[in-house]
Amino acid sequence: MNTAVGTDPYPPSNGKLAVNGAWLDGAHNNTRNGAWYTYGKMTDIVVPSPAMLFVLLDENPFSINDSTFAVTMASSSFIDWPGVYHNFGGSFAFADGRAEIHKWKDARTALSSGSITSLINSTDVAWLQQRTSAHK
Repeated sequence: MNTAVGTDPYPPSNGKLAVNGAWLDGAHNNTRNGAWYTYGKMTDIVVPSPAMLFVLLDENPFSINDSTFAVTMASSSFIDWPGVYHNFGGSFAFADGRAEIHKWKDARTALSSGSITSLINSTDVAWLQQRTSAHK
């Protein structure tokens, strides 16, 4: 699930406030009041629009480590890696209810190390970032 989408289950939020989206800043320090939008309810989704905000996706099984798909908005790199199951594409479900399979264009998108990896000038990283969150 998109790291910027959902509610924080821990006190003091107890499911009433949006998640912090910690990795959005690239340093695991973002908060719901930070530089990047997080979305706890449908009315929070303004930028990007619900048609452009992914909620669920295929994640590469070698990068699954928790319940969220971490994306950094601060650099051209993957923290968690998208799946490439569908003829080098990944499936996405968006906040407006539609789904699509997106074909990756950069061969580096296939998991290579299982760690944060810089992918300078990657159109795939940019595509994913545009559909994850937006700068406030």
